[in-house]
Amino acid sequence: PLDDKKATLDLGYKKDFDFEKTLYRTERAIEKGMDWLSRLVGGNDLNVPVRYIDPDSKKFVKRAFATNEGIYLNPAEFEEHEDNRHFVGTVIHETGHYIEQDEEISKMVQGFLNYRIGMNQPIKFNDRKELKDRGYGDSEKGVDDDFGKAFKNNAHYVGKIYFFGATEILSMGLEKLYKEPEEFIKKDPEYAAFVIKTVRYYRDKRKKGLA
Repeated sequence: PLDDKKATLDLGYKKDFDFEKTLYRTERAIEKGMDWLSRLVGGNDLNVPVRYIDPDSKKFVKRAFATNEGIYLNPAEFEEHEDNRHFVGTVIHETGHYIEQDEEISKMVQGFLNYRIGMNQPIKFNDRKELKDRGYGDSEKGVDDDFGKAFKNNAHYVGKIYFFGATEILSMGLEKLYKEPEEFIKKDPEYAAFVIKTVRYYRDKRKKGLA
């Protein structure tokens, strides 16, 4: 948890920043994100553990991430943006990655991705002229499919291929449902329906003690 020492919150972005504002923004983002997810699944049954990134860790990273132990947030990252919806979107996005840690959910999501991209081969992001300046690593690659119907110029990221089997399907889908639900459901109803059904299935697994 956050403590009252500014040094603890110096996580690679700024050496000194407003602790109270950062604490408030972080906690409000978590609260709003979990409230939205609870309403989406029809009950507060996801029980997503939330942790803060340890700046003293040898594996320290600046950006939020998720493992099978929960979602990890960098409070300093939350001070970089004025738009609270960005913070909440981050919480929801990482929750999607957390849920996908479940083996059965992972297979479902991977199956949906494979179904959508078919036989199309992934292309390295840096080999595409329009993506060259986005700061992607040389190994990052993906398939647009027709994700552009709802995600426009972020379609490539929705169809990102990870060598260890993870996807952005659930994370990007949940974040889109939060930020632009009507557009998502209207332009890609199949994808939107898959995301909703999948997180509700996960909720049911949690209720039965199977996840």
